[in-house]
Amino acid sequence: MADFDISAIFPFVMPSTPGVTTSDLKRAIVGAARELTRKARLWSVQLAPVYADGTTPDVALVLPAGAELVKVEGWALGGVQRRMLTLDEAVAEGLEPNSFDTGVFFDGPDGGSDGLLTAPVAYVTDPVTPILRVLPLQTDTTLAIVARAHLTLQEGATTFPSALTPHMRLIGQGATYMLQLLPEKGYSNPGQASINKDLFDVGVGRLVLRAGRAYGAGTTRRRPRNY
Repeated sequence: MADFDISAIFPFVMPSTPGVTTSDLKRAIVGAARELTRKARLWSVQLAPVYADGTTPDVALVLPAGAELVKVEGWALGGVQRRMLTLDEAVAEGLEPNSFDTGVFFDGPDGGSDGLLTAPVAYVTDPVTPILRVLPLQTDTTLAIVARAHLTLQEGATTFPSALTPHMRLIGQGATYMLQLLPEKGYSNPGQASINKDLFDVGVGRLVLRAGRAYGAGTTRRRPRNY
């Protein structure tokens, strides 16, 4: 399936919101799609390979056009799966804020008795850019760094990923309730908004459960995938 334009969702919203402006319509559709993708993990992709420059542990990840990072779910260095940390875990294990100090004591499972890292780890320091910090400093600039990322749409996005094609109607329900909650509009309807919100929440909840089953959430931990 190919990516699609936001206008493909208009027919699922406009009959219930007569007179809605295009700007309000687009804003509501993107808002519903962002909520759906953040909660249900529908847009998860392997990112393009990037490479360390040998002078800094920070590597800029390249996201698809119109995408915003929710979470880096895993990464590999030179084809070998490595441990992924959250920023809070990096702080707890002694990597932050002293990660540039090669003598920092690392209180984690990848540390040796001397406190130094014995295997590469990574964590996101800036989710907006986004920046992946890879430690220890990688001096081999030929090793590909490949991350798998959970994504959502940027605000103002007009092109949607093909992964959302089966969920156009659900996104439309979410956008409809958001618009019907707006005050003093010809289509304002708090009672109907409540019904549409319930339908949207139920649909999102089902997809969240499906994602949990697919990726082992709350069950036996799955083996990391090979990249």
